[in-house]
Amino acid sequence: MSTAEASPKDTSPEVPLEAELIALSIVPHLVADGGCPTVVAEAPVAAAAVALVEGGADAVAVVDGDGGYLGLLGLREVAHAVATATLDAPARTAMQPRRDWLAPDDTPLDALELLRARGVEHLPVLDGQRLVGIVSLGQLVRLLHRQFEAQALQRHRRLFGDLPRDG
Repeated sequence: MSTAEASPKDTSPEVPLEAELIALSIVPHLVADGGCPTVVAEAPVAAAAVALVEGGADAVAVVDGDGGYLGLLGLREVAHAVATATLDAPARTAMQPRRDWLAPDDTPLDALELLRARGVEHLPVLDGQRLVGIVSLGQLVRLLHRQFEAQALQRHRRLFGDLPRDG
């Protein structure tokens, strides 16, 4: 029998994943306020494509001259513009117009449900008329992955104690 003490086991109760997703809000857990690329409605689709690449994003917000949110233009719309040779067309003609959106205090679960119901991959986050950011399905998948990993680690610690350290 070893004389080394066993690591104390984590006895904290396991929180269901759905409860964790309800407890989080979109801002700041998924979207940094003001952290999304934008183009004005009259800018060519090509400018939106550049904003997507430079911003490392999958979608760009199309705004009016005063910064008011009008719609989203994503990779699908840019690909369509390439295929139809309309990269010089105004972004407003290629965008998906404003229909559904999230509020900053909505939860990731709200976002998942709305994305699924509408069959879209991106939703804008609006605070009144002000664009706060864009939530993507990819961001939500990464959040779910982190939450599942945290739950698995918590479950392991509860059952077996701390993970052994190398070295």
